[in-house]
Amino acid sequence: TLAERIDHYSTRGKWQSYHPQVQDLELPSSAGGWTRDSLGIPVLDAQVLDDLFRYHAPVWRIDTLDRNDQPGRPGRGTDGQLQFQLEPVVFTHLAFSYVQGVIQPQLVYLTWFAARSAESWLDIYAGALDGLVWRVTLDDQGRVLVYDSIHPCGCYHQWLLVKGGLRPRPTVNLSAEHLWVLGELSENSGPSVLSLSTGDHQLVGIQFAEGGAEAPARRVGRPY
Repeated sequence: TLAERIDHYSTRGKWQSYHPQVQDLELPSSAGGWTRDSLGIPVLDAQVLDDLFRYHAPVWRIDTLDRNDQPGRPGRGTDGQLQFQLEPVVFTHLAFSYVQGVIQPQLVYLTWFAARSAESWLDIYAGALDGLVWRVTLDDQGRVLVYDSIHPCGCYHQWLLVKGGLRPRPTVNLSAEHLWVLGELSENSGPSVLSLSTGDHQLVGIQFAEGGAEAPARRVGRPY
């Protein structure tokens, strides 16, 4: 299963890591410095939002076998044909999650790949464009409540609990939900490192960065 691949993955290519150009290693003092509008939605100014995106930005560690494992920018040419420009870029935007009756900010990071490589001649999952979405749901102090990941197609949704964050209900049997709830991480002590498999770009490992950039990634798009 997908869960069994976490931390039990054998590389087929070579690990390539992509780090943010600028990353804060300490939770910014501005974290949690937001108000709420009349609907209870957090209102984050540009500086607070930028600080939070920098602090929680993951490092992408990708088992790279060919160009389909290199991140980039999808688009279309003037003829309408799909084009993909290889570029170490990560897209971001601000979303919101309804947590126990309260609307909390959710940082969304997305990396795109040119294609999901075919594992056989009859691989119905293979094709142009693939990616991985990494979401970080925050509490009022800018700390992590829960992580989750999902592919842009809406498949393979998985949750990672965080010590001190959201907890499952006592009636939930986590051993029976191991496909979706992958376990509990220690409290965030630095940027997370996401290890992705070659070809299908599944999440196969999570750890904390210890510094040292190999290939800076660039966050694009104004977060809303």
